Amino acid sequence: MERTTLRFVGRTTTTDFIRRVFNKPMALVDGRLLPGRALSIPYTIQLEPTNKCNLKCQMCHRSIVPLSGIGEMKFTDFKKIIDPLLPYLEAVWLQGEGEPFLCKDIFGMIKYLKRRLVYVNTVTNGTLLSKDVCRKIISSGLDEIAISIDGATAETYEQIRIGANFEEVTKKIKTLTSLLNHSSRKNLKVAAFVVAMKENIHELPDLVTLIHRLGVKYLWVQDVQFQQLNAGLAKKEESLRVLAEQDGREKERIEHYLKAALRLANKYDLQILTYGGKSIFNRLSISRERRKCSWPWTSAYITWDGFVAPCCIPSTYFCGNLLEEPFRKIWNDNKYRDFRRRLKSGKFPYQCVNCSFL
Repeated sequence: MERTTLRFVGRTTTTDFIRRVFNKPMALVDGRLLPGRALSIPYTIQLEPTNKCNLKCQMCHRSIVPLSGIGEMKFTDFKKIIDPLLPYLEAVWLQGEGEPFLCKDIFGMIKYLKRRLVYVNTVTNGTLLSKDVCRKIISSGLDEIAISIDGATAETYEQIRIGANFEEVTKKIKTLTSLLNHSSRKNLKVAAFVVAMKENIHELPDLVTLIHRLGVKYLWVQDVQFQQLNAGLAKKEESLRVLAEQDGREKERIEHYLKAALRLANKYDLQILTYGGKSIFNRLSISRERRKCSWPWTSAYITWDGFVAPCCIPSTYFCGNLLEEPFRKIWNDNKYRDFRRRLKSGKFPYQCVNCSFL
């Protein structure tokens, strides 16, 4: 049997450890009190290695709105951006509007973060998971990888993820889980990431069975995001929460498939991931009292070319560029504070309206 082993040595300084220990409680207080000026530094960030992509998914921002520029983060820029934040960071999401494994330095970035004991995860469309890439994923120290799969049949999947081949991607997922099972790694979390919508909700129970057969042990299901687009499959008519609010029969139909999927997930001992404590399995209603987002106080989104956004959903609202000015200046500048004030007051920035995470 082939065995893939982990090859990195983690290290951090006592000063960094102390900063992390004291910074996170401050960030949690910020996330609870929601001040205009944050007292802490983010303990998690989403860092976009590249916005290049080899697919044209029908609900994706970049497939609907033309990007102003396409590229990937240079490793020198990566270090310039990440080094001042490392003393405070617990976790980094290495993903954004593109396919992370199209970035030539992605594994160097992962290893660099792991050497400083940062939890690292990413999201991929799975098309580039060759056996060699799978081995590198396992040996890099990556903590978590979510693989997008939005249908249990080739017909549905390939209508949503234009350019992908259902049979090839499922085989690649199986390759990753098989190599992982025969490696010394026991703590790499492999998840299936499903964007649920009217187009595919009927296949969710079969999809749960499929990912179980592929050796995946975690499931992340998210309602389609439409608030900035309302085009392609990213529109109100596809949103499960909107459908459930507007039509009682649609709500019954959606809940039928969600409950069936949940029963199967329990049967197969799949763990449901609930980022931010929220899951589509219990989030079919859009209630005002739930609308409290701590992201602009505890995290930040950084694009491949250094722009900083206060929201995890890619947008045109940027507060500065880390290749031109320090993070601390951007973090509490007027644009950031204004975004926080509007979100706290309920006068939501347009990026936040109908967000499925709220």
